Formats: sequence, C-alpha cells, structure tokens
Amino acid sequence: MSIGDMPLSAFQGSVNPPSKPNPYQKCDILMESREVPLYLMKQRVARASPMERPGLQKKLDHMIEGREFLRRSVRDVVKYLCSIGHCNFSEEMLDQRKGRITQHECVEKLIRTFSSKCFKVAKHPYTIKYLSSLVNIAEGLPTEDIDKECSRVALHLDSACEMLLPAHNFERID
Repeated sequence: MSIGDMPLSAFQGSVNPPSKPNPYQKCDILMESREVPLYLMKQRVARASPMERPGLQKKLDHMIEGREFLRRSVRDVVKYLCSIGHCNFSEEMLDQRKGRITQHECVEKLIRTFSSKCFKVAKHPYTIKYLSSLVNIAEGLPTEDIDKECSRVALHLDSACEMLLPAHNFERID
C-alpha cells in the first residue's frame, strides 16, 4: 500500500486522543502578581524529580535571598533619606501609598535615579513593590521650588545608593 492509497483519517491522529492536563485549571489561591514567580518556583520544586529538586531548590533560595536583599537595601536607602530630612511621614507609611500622585516629574526623576544608581527596575521587577517609598518622598516635598528640592533628593538618593548598597550577584530579582 502506498501513501497515496491510504485514507485521510490515517494522518489525522487517533479518534480518542490522550487527555492533556488542563493548563487553565481553576485556582483558588489569591496573591499579588509580584508573588506569582515565587509561588510558581515553589510549585516546580514540589513537583520536581529527586534529581532536579536540588537545582530548583537552589534557584528558589536564591530568589528569596534576592528579595530579602532588595527589601533591606531599599529600606536602608529610604531610612537614610529620611534621616537627613527628606521624609514627612512615619516609618509605618514607608511602603504604603495612598492618594493621587501630583508631583509626576519629581517621581519620575527619583525613579530614574533609583533605577540607574540602585537597582535597574526593568532588570529587577520586584523593585516596583518598593517604589512607593520614593513616591511618598516626592509627594512630601515642599511645593515651592519643587525642582530644586527634587534635585537635592535625587542627589542624596544617588549618594545613598553608592554608599549603602554593596555589590550583589543577583542577575534578576523577581
């Protein structure tokens, strides 16, 4: 029998194909989108074979270590900025942001400085969680001569990053 003599159904696969796992399973877990990469890595470690598990566990530990390093580093930088008078909010409000942003240019300037001198936001997506501290600082600056004040904060942010952040070996913190 030649290929030309075979019926079309011979090339279309089995009548009852094997069932595939549903990638769109309903998930009852609610979490911030920033926590999804960590959750997925934990799931990969849990499902890994004994041969794969040590390597994946090492990646998971590195991810957690990177997040902790980032949290401590940003907190140190913001505390330094507050210690030299750039904050008009309590430490409990350090990571919280409420209300509208009015000082857009200043916020952009501080985030650009942070991204170029501390942690590149595009390279380390988890940093976005901590940018609210910079927004709070920008929003708390006196509105008269805001450009001058914002430039002072950006200069201090630059020096704080150089002074307080040690070199790190994290390719990506997410």
